[in-house]
Amino acid sequence: SGDSFTGSYLRPTADPYAPHLPAREHMDGVWATAGWSRQLGPDSHVELQTYFDHEMRRGPVFDERNETADLDFQHVLPRWGVHTLTWGAGVRYSRDRLITFSDVQVNPPADSFWLSSAYVQDEINLFADRFTLAAGARIEDSNIGDRAVLPNLRGRVALSERTAVWAAVARGVRRPSR
Repeated sequence: SGDSFTGSYLRPTADPYAPHLPAREHMDGVWATAGWSRQLGPDSHVELQTYFDHEMRRGPVFDERNETADLDFQHVLPRWGVHTLTWGAGVRYSRDRLITFSDVQVNPPADSFWLSSAYVQDEINLFADRFTLAAGARIEDSNIGDRAVLPNLRGRVALSERTAVWAAVARGVRRPSR
């Protein structure tokens, strides 16, 4: 699936900080996503998903162009007793370009970013699947920042068919952006 957009933005004409700038900015873009999955058995499957996004903004102060491509793979292995093991990997690439038309400058005017990751998770189902404990870890690496190990632990108790209580503890990182 996918979509595209185009349009203009009118800023207030009585802008006291930039009365000399035109009031119109133009934006357009396109995005698309595609996926593939295959059932390998009654409780095992693989999934592949990809995503692409392109957007452009043209205005009186700067022009901006962003592109992002993403690819993710996941494999759920057959249940082994009370264990369900899931593993996967992904990669994301993003680039941008900013061209300024004023005294404000962005340095560097063009930049790119990549992020790769791999993860594994064991979901343990106990007491006729009324209690679930999931433990896993994700490793992320990128050209911005350090390699990160991100463990997580989640628990869920089914109180009825429609009600459950869950809790989670996880480590996350925030990657720098422009």
